[in-house]
Amino acid sequence: DWANEFGEDGERYAYPPPLNGSGFFEDFFEADKEAVATFWRVLNQRLVAETAPHPWMPFAGIWKDHPEIDAWVDTMAEQRAQLDKAESEE
Repeated sequence: DWANEFGEDGERYAYPPPLNGSGFFEDFFEADKEAVATFWRVLNQRLVAETAPHPWMPFAGIWKDHPEIDAWVDTMAEQRAQLDKAESEE
């Protein structure tokens, strides 16, 4: 629900309605307390609304302390080293 406007030279302005008032950003950059508070309130609300957990988050840490993970990591490193060596010799 953003307000969209076009300037005289065709530039586009788009802001959430609380930030779209006439002179809002002038007040903000002059450190008007109400404008600064409004800006941070709107920004924080948008950040909270846009923050969603990563879809792989439930799997984070499932391999921690697994008895075979160190061997797997070592094997991957060895294979990567072999590939890097083979590519450098080409």
